[in-house]
Amino acid sequence: MIEIQSPMPSKGEAGDLGEALRHLCQAEQDLVRVRADEARARTEENRALQEIEEAAKELERAEHRNDIHWIVVNGDRREVPGDRITFEEIIKIAYPVPPPGTDVQFTVQFTRGPESKPAGTLIEGQSVKIRDGMEFDVTPTNRS
Repeated sequence: MIEIQSPMPSKGEAGDLGEALRHLCQAEQDLVRVRADEARARTEENRALQEIEEAAKELERAEHRNDIHWIVVNGDRREVPGDRITFEEIIKIAYPVPPPGTDVQFTVQFTRGPESKPAGTLIEGQSVKIRDGMEFDVTPTNRS
């Protein structure tokens, strides 16, 4: 006699199969929730890292704003805040009262600057990074 096996599971097997399918569905749903939680966590982590980076930059800017450097302007030692100084600021330090005359212009030369630019000339509108001991020579000239 030939025995034919039915493709349909028996009642006991059907219960086991149904339970296995429910377990599989539950596991897939858990996986979806975990992946969604991980994505939210990565987003929150990225946002926190950006905030830390912005705070670090703000702190660095604040530290530089509060830096006091000493420079020498026309032979006089002066203390100035910040890490840069402009042409106009140097003129005001050298000549708080402008020299008499019309069309007075200024030449600003510096030495003992930072490694990136140890010496040079400043013109109107420019600024330069400063360091302690940097020397500035400011000379008024009349336009001819």
